[in-house]
Amino acid sequence: ALTELGRHQAMAVGGGALKSLDLPPDALWVTSPLTRAIQTMLTAYAQYSKQTSNKRAIVLEGTSSGRGSGADGDSGGGKRRKLGENISEKENQCYLEEKCQTQQRRPDMAVCSHLAEHLCTTGDVGRPKSELIKAFPKIEEELSSLPENWWWSPPDKPNDAMSKTFSCREPKKHLRSRVGLFREWVLKQPHRVIVA
Repeated sequence: ALTELGRHQAMAVGGGALKSLDLPPDALWVTSPLTRAIQTMLTAYAQYSKQTSNKRAIVLEGTSSGRGSGADGDSGGGKRRKLGENISEKENQCYLEEKCQTQQRRPDMAVCSHLAEHLCTTGDVGRPKSELIKAFPKIEEELSSLPENWWWSPPDKPNDAMSKTFSCREPKKHLRSRVGLFREWVLKQPHRVIVA
């Protein structure tokens, strides 16, 4: 999960760097399935949308239930929740900020497992698709194309966030292959601009 510092950094990217790019309305927003990456994308998009639109800004923020060490973690401090801890309604709803009567369409978003970081620490182990859908119901459609266990986890040396198990690093050969698959995926997209 994102720390407060991470959330402020994501807001700064959305309100600063991305704003200066003048993205087209049909840009594709892409993230890896790591919780902190999803939160970064949603926070940056929300801030970008607020800064650039005179229309209704759609803020799709949802937070995950977090976890202890080894489950889709991030480095740094900040208050974390234990796996399974309840998420408040306020944290997991879709906020709408009224700016005028016209409705802006929902942005194109994608969650691509090929984009995930090199799995070499406990913080790079993802959570199952079903857990991500519970944490981020507003992007269930985007998450639904993922396999249930989408991260590197060989049967004989499993990596599992739910049981806080880290058995092995992702081999560099597999990482290079995944980067190639991500490149192929990007080239197949019809969008002129992709924010990843």
